[in-house]
Parts: sequence; structure tokens; C-alpha cells
Amino acid sequence: MKKKFIVFLVMLALVPSVMFADVLQLGMNVGYKNSYAQIEDEGLEFKWDNFVFGPDIRLNLLCFGLDVSMDMGFPGDAVVLNTKAVGTIYLKLLDLIRISLGAGVGMPFMVEHGDWTVNGEPMEKFVDVLKDSNLIYRVGLGFTIEPVEIVANWDIPSEGPLGGGDLFPAVKASTFSVGVLFNLF
Repeated sequence: MKKKFIVFLVMLALVPSVMFADVLQLGMNVGYKNSYAQIEDEGLEFKWDNFVFGPDIRLNLLCFGLDVSMDMGFPGDAVVLNTKAVGTIYLKLLDLIRISLGAGVGMPFMVEHGDWTVNGEPMEKFVDVLKDSNLIYRVGLGFTIEPVEIVANWDIPSEGPLGGGDLFPAVKASTFSVGVLFNLF
């Protein structure tokens, strides 16, 4: 009898949060990408070239989310278009705080002097794009003030591309971003 009562209470708590959940969100994010930073004797050298910005779209169903984003950066003479599709599992506390963990695919496109590359490799076919893409690990924290959510994400790419098999997190190449998402419905 206790187990049924506990399951009933959990279901009772989940139903309102699912019914009133923010299903589709659209917003912008600004981040700082470590992969372009130089570590020197004094510490981390701060460069304006390391800032990235771009659009963010999130679809939420129950406790699962799919976040598709792109950030742009301008290191040196190049343009970086880092596209990400990350699936997350999140826990929403008191309808104010969202804690999320996830993983997905990151495709770091770079255009330098008219040459397109993905993760430093020449781009010839779409299969090559996926093979040269990184696995992205994400830890996120969001604060909801209806109809807006302020999010902070830490995205950590894998050491090597998906085709290479080295999927260990490369913390030194991570991106920390802050964004604002608006609930569309």
C-alpha cells in the first residue's frame, strides 16, 4: 500500500509540472570559449576574440530537453560557426530552478580564407561532417521568471572527433555560456 501511495504522490507532483511546462523556448546566448585562450605564467590571458554568441532553440517534453544552438566566434582572420544539438535530462525545482545534464553532437565549422573545415578537417561530404564532429557534454543551470529563463551552460567537447573514438572530455576546450530563453508555448 505504501508503494502505491508514493507512486500516486510522485504522479500528482509530475502532472502539474508537465501540464504547465515550457515546451518550446527561443533565445540568445553569449559565451566565452576556452579553446582560443592562451595560458601564460600569469594565468589565463583574456581576449575579446574568445567571446561567442548565437541563437538557441529548446524543446522540452516531460523531463527531457533537446537544445539546438549555434554560436559564432571570430578568432583571428577566421569565423567559427559551432553548431550543437544536445539532449538533456533535467530536474525542475519549485518551477524556478532547472538543473540539467546532457550530451550531444557539436559540429565546429570554421571558415578561413574561403576554406571550410569541421574540427580542423576539410569538409567534403556530410558523412565527413558527422565523423569529424565532437561529442558534447553539458551541465546546465537555469532560473525561470515566467516567461523568461536565464540559463548558464558549460559545454565540454570530447578530446577527439566521433570518428576517432577519443571521447574523453577536453575541459580546456570548453565553453561557458549565459543565455536568455523566451517561452513560446
